[in-house]
Amino acid sequence: MDCRFHTAVGVSMISFSACSTGYSRAVATFAAGVLLAVITACSTQPVDYPSAESWSITGPEDAALARLADEFVDKHGQLSGIFPLFNGIDSFDTRTDLIRHAQVSIDIQVFLYHEDVVGNLFGARLFDAADRGVRVRLLLDDFHSADVELSMLAASRHPNIEVRLFNPFSRSRSRSLELVGNMSRLNRRMHNKSFTVDNRVAVVGGRNIGDEYFEASEEVTFLDMDLLCVGPIVAEVSAEFDRYWNSAQAVPVEAFADRLDDKSLEDARQETSRAVEEMRSTAFGQAINSEILPQLLAGKLQWAPADVTLLFDEPEPGDDPDRSMVMTPEIVKLGADVQDDVFIITPYFVPQKEGVELLVSIAARGARVRILTNSLASTNQLAVHAGYKRYRKELLRAGIELYELVPWLVLEDHPAESSGIYLTLHAKVFAMDEQKLFVGSFNLDPRSADINTEMGLVVSSAEITSAYLQMVDNVLDDIAYSVTLDEGDRLRWNYSGASGSTTATKEPETSWWLRTKVWFAGLLPIEGQL
Repeated sequence: MDCRFHTAVGVSMISFSACSTGYSRAVATFAAGVLLAVITACSTQPVDYPSAESWSITGPEDAALARLADEFVDKHGQLSGIFPLFNGIDSFDTRTDLIRHAQVSIDIQVFLYHEDVVGNLFGARLFDAADRGVRVRLLLDDFHSADVELSMLAASRHPNIEVRLFNPFSRSRSRSLELVGNMSRLNRRMHNKSFTVDNRVAVVGGRNIGDEYFEASEEVTFLDMDLLCVGPIVAEVSAEFDRYWNSAQAVPVEAFADRLDDKSLEDARQETSRAVEEMRSTAFGQAINSEILPQLLAGKLQWAPADVTLLFDEPEPGDDPDRSMVMTPEIVKLGADVQDDVFIITPYFVPQKEGVELLVSIAARGARVRILTNSLASTNQLAVHAGYKRYRKELLRAGIELYELVPWLVLEDHPAESSGIYLTLHAKVFAMDEQKLFVGSFNLDPRSADINTEMGLVVSSAEITSAYLQMVDNVLDDIAYSVTLDEGDRLRWNYSGASGSTTATKEPETSWWLRTKVWFAGLLPIEGQL
């Protein structure tokens, strides 16, 4: 298994999140608008627009991706092949390589799609595929779609591209007002992420489509992880996509055509083409040279065979929301089965009473429990940090190890200096007993547990899990503060990485004003929405 790092980022194996930047505003609107909710209680209904069912298509047997998948299945039977995509450059280039090899279909399910360098380059590659007859289906959650809906509508005018929005707003009034007046429906968002080509190869993980997820931003990098997959698990990912695509929650973007300014397909294509040309001279454009898919096709890199299980919530909330939230009990079951050690990596960690009890019980039976999450300086969700910080001492007293991400990137040739790139943890990875690895969209917070739909893969493989843990251990001192309690039961943040050893008595690299805002956010009764 290839365990390379992208040298410019060094720690990229690990990036609701920037993918949930709007939720801080949503929660604030909700908290401040209870009275308004009563006044505007005439709740809007889900958008009713005709849509035809469609299903996954399998590529021809003589195509390159089919041969890659079939060779693995012939050798390993019911096991699936896994190749981890640790850094953003590899993850992005692997996706675009897959698009270039697509023969019949590309299915994309994502929470957030930015119209930036990555989004435009991704769109240009999708146009190329559609032009040669490949069917493209893009399922996008509607919460953050306002900035891209014109382009999505234009793209949908291509005969081979379909775009649907999950649980859409009606556009009859401002989104903030509609959210307050119809909170019970619109608060439930599709946080799932998958990317499948020809029903032969799939990518599942935590990345949305945007610069920050693929190391294309000069300001911020989200540390994340995806899994590239072949074998039986791909058909399951395709079936999950079909289930969402054909649900009543998925509405064609054309339903809103009469409310949007006109933008032609040609305009959209020209915009993506211009963006691609401008990108070529950037550092990101020059760094896109991953050889992962070509080397897999050539047999120079090998898949790790594993028993893989797909977990996902149901798209339809139904009369009993608890029955649609399948992920949470499965994640709890994974935790309850831990015997020796568990390492939880999650950008948003609000365990609540039940989660604390589970983690403490695991530690009480002698298992090592480690948690890596965002520090106050690295998080993009202050309200979430306010929800998390109240549980730190109880977890530490139980012997649980806490680590918080440093907010900067240390360059190898200048170990004492920051690169100026802001880091935010975005990966959702749970490693259990060096035997099982969960990778997906599920955060350990109330929103993932009780509100949003989520998905992820459980990989039963000592090879993959141990390799991942070894890489995390190799860089943990450089990328994270170790949070401890001193003799007086006071929190301390200890750093012992490349820039030296320090101990902070307050949240590192934060101002008193930032800490005050978090303190105030902690007073709000909104933990269930975090």
